[in-house]
Amino acid sequence: MFEERIRLNKIRRERERKRHILIFIISASITIFLTIAGGSFISKAQGPDTPVYYKYYTSIRIEAGDTLWSLADAYADENFKSKESFIKEVVRTNHLLDDNIYEGDYLIVPYYSAEFK
Repeated sequence: MFEERIRLNKIRRERERKRHILIFIISASITIFLTIAGGSFISKAQGPDTPVYYKYYTSIRIEAGDTLWSLADAYADENFKSKESFIKEVVRTNHLLDDNIYEGDYLIVPYYSAEFK
């Protein structure tokens, strides 16, 4: 009876050890797969002829008739996701409470340039 109990405990421990090894192998495989798959989405390769653009900020004086949309027309190029994202950045950067700007005020606006300054 005692030997039978010892034999059953050994069998149970062996099964549990095999299950732990299987769980470890599956977890490691999933981790490796996700790392490789996620890395391929994150990387952004550029060709050697693709220019590098640097983001800068400049201070501008608001003239009569200027709006955030007219500033977006002048400063938001293809490097910005959209004119709306440009306007949101101007509002956030200048701590504006709304979209109103006034003649004579100064705003900091972002722009991109291929020239490193």
